[in-house]
Amino acid sequence: MFCGYGSRRLGGRRLCECFLPPSFPHTGSTRREGDPMSTRRKKAAGLMAGVVLLGIGGITPANAGVTEGQFESHISWWTAPTESRRWYDSNSSSDYTGIYFQGCQSDDFRGYDYASLRLWKDVPSAPDRSKGTRNNYCGWVDYGDPDDAGNYYFQLADVGQGDFIKIDYVKVGW
Repeated sequence: MFCGYGSRRLGGRRLCECFLPPSFPHTGSTRREGDPMSTRRKKAAGLMAGVVLLGIGGITPANAGVTEGQFESHISWWTAPTESRRWYDSNSSSDYTGIYFQGCQSDDFRGYDYASLRLWKDVPSAPDRSKGTRNNYCGWVDYGDPDDAGNYYFQLADVGQGDFIKIDYVKVGW
């Protein structure tokens, strides 16, 4: 507690008088300097220190990394060979390209198994170049650094069970 507004002596003890802003009723609380902090104040101080540390250090999900760019979307009952939207990767950061799925469903009675996703580089006036195929089991798939600036997209190449998939949350990072 900071009591910089005034202090006085009472019976040989130095007291620190704390004043609240005018909008708060003054309780006339005084506290002897050197008294230990209450348990409530210690907990509050610990909580504030934790908040400050989180703000300074930051919290990043395990595979989020620092990406050059990203977008979030969803998939409404795609079947192979449906393609995603395009995005531009300038390859300035040499970061991975990854695709995250959450809330996965299939039209098959056995449920969602996986979606086979192929990453493509869009090449004007020539066949597009494949950057690899990965199976997404309703989580994260990483294609590494494509090491090539340009427009990219992913394509649903296959579905593990059923013909159609629905994904509630899709995140693409590059």
